Amino acid sequence: ILLFDISLQKVWDKASKDTMGLKAYFKQNKKNYTWDKPHYRGYMIYAKNAEAAKRAELIIKTVAPDSINSFITQHINNDSVQLVKVVKGIWEQGKDAAVDKYAFKLKKTAYTPKEQFPVVSACKGKVLKRPTLYTDVLRQVVSDYQDALEQEWIKELKNKYTIQVYPDILESLR
Repeated sequence: ILLFDISLQKVWDKASKDTMGLKAYFKQNKKNYTWDKPHYRGYMIYAKNAEAAKRAELIIKTVAPDSINSFITQHINNDSVQLVKVVKGIWEQGKDAAVDKYAFKLKKTAYTPKEQFPVVSACKGKVLKRPTLYTDVLRQVVSDYQDALEQEWIKELKNKYTIQVYPDILESLR
């Protein structure tokens, strides 16, 4: 239990909460992170009508990213009626038909609009051939960073403490 608690502090929690460390680790090991297919990072707009979609696109292009949802709520969506749904994310080509059609501009993609939000568009995004931010491949980076922290910790322990094996005691445990 003690080993688990110390590992939690020194490796698992540290890796998942240390954004500066994750950024630095990703920057040092960028070549280890690649994709087989391109990805789109940006916003997808799902709207009830073309006018609401255009208003949402304008808001996304002109407002700071952390204010988009509040501006959409204030200027487009009412308390009871949602005219626009904006989704921010990163999508792999081939995983979402709407993204394939509107962000990747794949004309042959079969996409059937949802009844609730029939107007779809991609706005303020990029098609990426490889990850450019650590958040693009966050799970992999956190896992690799945890491994690196664990190896560093083990090395630190080996330098600090000597290991001594008593063969007769070891044999008695068998």
